[in-house]
Amino acid sequence: HKDYIFAGHVSSYMEFLEEEDKSMFDKCFSQYIKHGVKGDSLEDMWTATHAAIRASPLRKAKEKKTYNYVVKGRKQRLSR
Repeated sequence: HKDYIFAGHVSSYMEFLEEEDKSMFDKCFSQYIKHGVKGDSLEDMWTATHAAIRASPLRKAKEKKTYNYVVKGRKQRLSR
């Protein structure tokens, strides 16, 4: 169970793909490569993440986005 919580299965898959199919590894884990995350450092990353969440479980406030629901050229509904 701990293996799945701390991404051990992802780590083993990363190692497998890196050995077997380098192009598929680059495609699947491009963001991990971009941020310098290796397969053996995943557990440390998730341990630090869980510790940070336990230290401060509150979410940071985001500013509210306003959306334009009226599409240019489209008539608005007359009812409802």
